[in-house]
Amino acid sequence: MKFETTFKIAGIICILLAGLAGIASATTITVGGGTIASVGDQTDVPIILDSAPTGLSFFQMTVASTDPSVANIVKVTYPSWAVLNSTGSLPAGSAGLIAIDLGHSNPPGSSNILLATVTVQGLMAGSTQLTVTSNSLGDPSYQQAAAGAVVPGTISVTGAVPTTTTVVPTTTTVVPTETTVVPTTTTV
Repeated sequence: MKFETTFKIAGIICILLAGLAGIASATTITVGGGTIASVGDQTDVPIILDSAPTGLSFFQMTVASTDPSVANIVKVTYPSWAVLNSTGSLPAGSAGLIAIDLGHSNPPGSSNILLATVTVQGLMAGSTQLTVTSNSLGDPSYQQAAAGAVVPGTISVTGAVPTTTTVVPTTTTVVPTETTVVPTTTTV
């Protein structure tokens, strides 16, 4: 009986340790933030995977502005390792991103991996968060890796809408007036 109890406790401890190891190896995707000085201006925002314990060969994710009336995604730039890539239609409040590494540039144990740089344009004063929904991360053996937490980035759009001054030319029309000469006689 004592052996069975010890065996059960050891089994529970192994399960707990395996769970803790899974938590310790969970990855985090961090979206940078930034300030856009004026409506119409743009800023570049990096999206970084903190670690890839089993490596990284591909990803599929959606990047979104929580308030697309404040800022929109206008461009996505991929790092050199993402030889094959695709982006949804832009400009938009959200975009799907896909990238594939054919050169095994991110082997097991890689860290601080740049996934993409998103260019965001300010549309009105305010703030919005850029979030990522990771649909899929894959390691070099094309097995899906677990994505852990996502840290969203905050985009602040300050300043006013740039104003344009329109000069409207004015026209002055000179209208000739008629002058009548009245002869006068003088008697001396």
